[in-house]
Amino acid sequence: MESIELRPRQGATAAARLPATALSWDGESLIATDHAVDLSVRLPLAVIEPGRPACSTLLLYSYAQPRLGAEDGEPIFGLALLTPDRLVLADLPGRWDGEEVRRFAAPLGLSVFEAGATHSTQARTALAARAPGWIRLAGMPAPPPARWRRPVAVGAGVLGLAAMVYLISIGAGYAWRAFSSVGRVLIDVIEAKWLVVMFSPVLVVLSPVRKRLLRRRLGSGSVIGSVGGLHLDVSSGALRVRRGMGTLREYRIGQEPGQAAWLLLYRHADLAGLFVFGAAGAPLEHLPGPWSPEHVNRFASQHGLGLQVRQVDKDEYAALVGSVREACP
Repeated sequence: MESIELRPRQGATAAARLPATALSWDGESLIATDHAVDLSVRLPLAVIEPGRPACSTLLLYSYAQPRLGAEDGEPIFGLALLTPDRLVLADLPGRWDGEEVRRFAAPLGLSVFEAGATHSTQARTALAARAPGWIRLAGMPAPPPARWRRPVAVGAGVLGLAAMVYLISIGAGYAWRAFSSVGRVLIDVIEAKWLVVMFSPVLVVLSPVRKRLLRRRLGSGSVIGSVGGLHLDVSSGALRVRRGMGTLREYRIGQEPGQAAWLLLYRHADLAGLFVFGAAGAPLEHLPGPWSPEHVNRFASQHGLGLQVRQVDKDEYAALVGSVREACP
């Protein structure tokens, strides 16, 4: 059988670059390659040895991470390689052609499952169900050292702030709006995203302050997660799942159906993550990735949430990821 190399057609989002990833096969193995970092992952197409991961399904996904009270955000596309238990072995972001994927999979006996934007919740929970040894192949080169970029960006931000103040002071606010519009177009064209501070100078002042405040809140237990990334906090009695400044979902804290009652900080093989549980014991939200046990314990105590920290076995892990309502992949 002649080997076929499968590649994505577009980036994972409308603005993303085309990933340098590819999918091929060699004998009984499927090979996922990230040419940007010269990394290949070889996965058998059938279970050859007990406990050895195998790929049986290709998941073509498209999902959005909408903010609370808003329409679905921009869709994110990709292809995931799944085990027979529907756990993700490898995630390859990018827009892959569905017909090409099906032609590639057919002679190998691989099934193809599609989770489109109309089933964002299904796609998010599926992608968060990672298998031991899970890997994401982004197909993008590692960013170059940024020692010179921060001073230049801050300098550009200061100049932009001075220009804004001057133009407004002479009654030429319309000129600043035009200047900003041109700047945003240039940013999109030259892909120098760090120059955004020149055209949104308030970020230069507010971003460091916001990060310091969030770090302080992490230490006090009022918030858990990554600074500027995915995190949890509590507002007006509601547990909020947030990314950056946006709220993705929120759950009232309490003992009623659908309310957040306790947290499970788990480890399974080389995996780690956090589940939010309702009072009835059903998992409401899955947040895979590393979470600080110290921060989670302080957060749970401060907000009246129960907490378990433990290892989970294969069967419990599969049951949890298979029944959770929502997730942040």
